[in-house]
Amino acid sequence: MKYLLALIACLLLLQTAFAQEADSLANEEDDPGVLVIPPINEKIKLGVKLGCGLFMIGGKEAINPYPIFGLVGGGYFRYRFNTHWALQTETNISIRGGKFGNKVDEYGTIRTYFVDIPVLLMYGLNEKNTSNVFVGAQYANLLNSIMFKTNSQVQESLSPALNKHDLMVMAGAQFHTPFVGFQLAVKYGLLDANKGLLPAVGPANQGKNLQHMAFEFSFIF
Repeated sequence: MKYLLALIACLLLLQTAFAQEADSLANEEDDPGVLVIPPINEKIKLGVKLGCGLFMIGGKEAINPYPIFGLVGGGYFRYRFNTHWALQTETNISIRGGKFGNKVDEYGTIRTYFVDIPVLLMYGLNEKNTSNVFVGAQYANLLNSIMFKTNSQVQESLSPALNKHDLMVMAGAQFHTPFVGFQLAVKYGLLDANKGLLPAVGPANQGKNLQHMAFEFSFIF
């Protein structure tokens, strides 16, 4: 919860800063009726990313997995080194995890909190690069994880043993309007997330693999 509150606070501060910058730009215009449109295809771009997604923890250890709703937000840096080619790096906080169709008093939800650092190679599909496709890789560091039992009478949160590190491959697309961009991405974790789970919670850990998966939709400013 503390990471969620910190994320919300940071995003509110960034939103306030961008609003103040937009007001100052508007005041500098000679004609107040002229609408200021931010540049899209600049060589260097710093911005903010805010989104949500469907996240899942799959693999042979997870017999009945299904997606869970989560949040992602942070900042990005994009460098356009060619007419249509660019590199984009991001630093995000993500709240994700997965659900499982296990029995009563067995684990039913795992919620994870990560710092994500993706590096994307992006290609523009048109002259102004308003439509782009990308591939990339993401390093993820686990800040915290919480496990909840299914329909348990005891409302307790447990800390499962999960891998602190993950390396994800990803691909997606990015689209820009004059005022906001949209980014879609699919991600798949290459490293086994299972480091023992919880021995005392069913179903019993079989020592098989668990993989993080994600589908994200984000606004980019």
